[in-house]
Amino acid sequence: MKAMSFVLFLFTTNLFAQVKFEKGYFIDSQNKKVECLIKNKDWIGSPSEIEYKLTEESQIETLNFNQLNSFQIYETSHYYIKSVLNVDKNISGNYNPKLETIILKVLVDGNAKLYYNDDIFFYQLNNSEIKQLVYKKEVNNLSIKEDNLFRAELYDNLKTVQNQIEIRKLEYKKNALINFFSNYNKYTNSNYTVFTNKETTAKFNFNVLAGLNFTKGNFTMSGLYINPPSSGGGIQLKDANLESKNKINVLIGFELETLLPFNKNKWAIFVSPNYQQTKYELSKDNVNPLGAYGTAFFHGTYSYIDFPVGVRHYLYINANSKLFLDGAYNLTFLTSVKESRSFITNQGDSLSFNDELKPKSFSTSMKIGLGFNYDKKYSLSLNYFIGKKLSNIDTGSFTLLASYKLF
Repeated sequence: MKAMSFVLFLFTTNLFAQVKFEKGYFIDSQNKKVECLIKNKDWIGSPSEIEYKLTEESQIETLNFNQLNSFQIYETSHYYIKSVLNVDKNISGNYNPKLETIILKVLVDGNAKLYYNDDIFFYQLNNSEIKQLVYKKEVNNLSIKEDNLFRAELYDNLKTVQNQIEIRKLEYKKNALINFFSNYNKYTNSNYTVFTNKETTAKFNFNVLAGLNFTKGNFTMSGLYINPPSSGGGIQLKDANLESKNKINVLIGFELETLLPFNKNKWAIFVSPNYQQTKYELSKDNVNPLGAYGTAFFHGTYSYIDFPVGVRHYLYINANSKLFLDGAYNLTFLTSVKESRSFITNQGDSLSFNDELKPKSFSTSMKIGLGFNYDKKYSLSLNYFIGKKLSNIDTGSFTLLASYKLF
């Protein structure tokens, strides 16, 4: 209970530590500009509300976009405006716009502005009306027909000597349109800002791993047969659930981790293959399949590779420290297997089995983990494997794992 309480304390403390407010401003529905500190949630899509404080010591307040016209967090990609526009959200069919109030993310700011909302792009020239850049696509009988109406719009209104050829080939994609609007502002000597340059980007880590695996093997011999002396048939060995003593073995491996490009890189996907060797000697006394008591034995020696593939979530404590929780689907590949079974009576007679278990070279399990990362390089974690098997042995296990980021 004390350990669980400590984990809950760390988790709760960490939730509060993640609340980070950064300098910015908002313009309310009365067009009043307010400089403040805004909680940066590093949104993937358009936010529906913001949390802000007027000073570090102030109370946290919330505004939704019914109360806002725009907001910006300085030195980030997060700049959003509210606008009432004619919008056609259908990717196919004729252009049929409807008047809507939507939240636009500013991608490029300058004399020529580029906006974005839910895979639809908009533009504005010299603070005039904001217009949709229309793109349609029809898919019929495995053929694709594109209607690049936005090119005509740009050719009529943003054509320069330098970009005429560029417009004819322009794709309806974020990076292509950002480059086009950046170039237009450059060609027309307009000061401009590309906000996507400040977006959270994906990051890749390569970590080396080493650790200790703590397991206890279990194997049930029920349903197997032995050949007693002077018997013409087999007798079933019942109620023989064998257990090994606690085992500790070393593991080594590496991890490939991708920090996903949103929510301040708090989410990651990873694979962490590792190699292990272990040996089990399982037994159970006072087994009585013959009217005479004896001891059943199971011996197994294994070399194998665990291959967890999973998702991780980081919980920031401060700039240098963070906790993480992860879950993974684990694949176990046995590279070497040796198994044997035997039964010895209390009188010392050794009896053999008349059927052989076939070793299994592959199994699956689930892994959950809790860990601590320091300075984005050093990590220590405790992991539990649910339903793990090595061939014919059940080996639910704990792993204490240390890792170091090479690059």
